[in-house]
Amino acid sequence: MTQNISQKSLSEFLTDWKNKPYDCDVEKIKKYLNPNRFLDFITPLGKYFAFIMDYQLGGYAFMSPSVEDILGYKIQEFRNKGPALTQSIIHPDDVPHIGRVLGQIDKIISEIPVHNRMKVKINYNYRLKSKTGNYIHILQQNIPIQIDSKGNIVYSLGICNDITSFNKETTVLIDVEFPSKKNRLIPVIFKEGGKGERFTKREIQLFSYLIKGLSSKEIGDFLCISEHTVNKHRKNMMKKANVKNTLGLINFLKIRNMV
Repeated sequence: MTQNISQKSLSEFLTDWKNKPYDCDVEKIKKYLNPNRFLDFITPLGKYFAFIMDYQLGGYAFMSPSVEDILGYKIQEFRNKGPALTQSIIHPDDVPHIGRVLGQIDKIISEIPVHNRMKVKINYNYRLKSKTGNYIHILQQNIPIQIDSKGNIVYSLGICNDITSFNKETTVLIDVEFPSKKNRLIPVIFKEGGKGERFTKREIQLFSYLIKGLSSKEIGDFLCISEHTVNKHRKNMMKKANVKNTLGLINFLKIRNMV
């Protein structure tokens, strides 16, 4: 799934999105956009701002006032400059990674059946420079909220959580939650230059026990597996999440709403 990934700048992706052959009725679809309808369903992880991206126009259809609290920029600045402002404040080390992330997201979406594209959640992290010069660690959660009959994304909801106090890790990761046959979202993690790694059913089972702070032996007793097997699952999960210990894994799961 990660082969032949485009690596472009945000502005190049915006141009590509604007030039897609949208359905002729897309303007009718856009007439009924109501941001509040979607914001009511946001479960924040702490401080956050939200936006709605208009893929056809390559700009923001909505930006929440809380962006000023986190980044120091006024809504009007985002209205005037659009995504070009966002591109200008991405940490220089994260710029090439974001290019690959967006390419990967485009490829992932294109491989999902049209009827499932609005059921997918995509999360990735990066750093943005605030107006005061500090870098804010952002976990962005993307959800397509409107597609046309051809499967082109018209609008997506972006929820940008300030995870600076949770995470100092600078590695850019993508995790995607795909609908399964039972319509349950299954997280898959994509590392830089690597293939997608899905948490196994057994690893997902462990999530709730890890959050409770149970030891490997206690978890093993509940699941009727050995302590050694639980430790092996922990190790595999930490590798997939690119963290060094169980606390890091718990934070990873919490800030991505996996538990």
